[in-house]
Amino acid sequence: MSETMLETKDVAQCLGLSVRRVRRLLTSKKLRHVRIGRQFFVPEKAVQEFLSQNMVETCQGDEEGNS
Repeated sequence: MSETMLETKDVAQCLGLSVRRVRRLLTSKKLRHVRIGRQFFVPEKAVQEFLSQNMVETCQGDEEGNS
């Protein structure tokens, strides 16, 4: 198992969020991670999974003028 692990600051930069916000996602277990002592490490694949699971799709054909 040689998956790339990201630090909290790297995840924050990747997602365009604050480090505090990423820590909240981690402590609420919304983002898969490993905790070693007081540090969090997030598998790179977990960031992609998080984005996929939280992606909001557009509704086509619901707006006026679209058929």
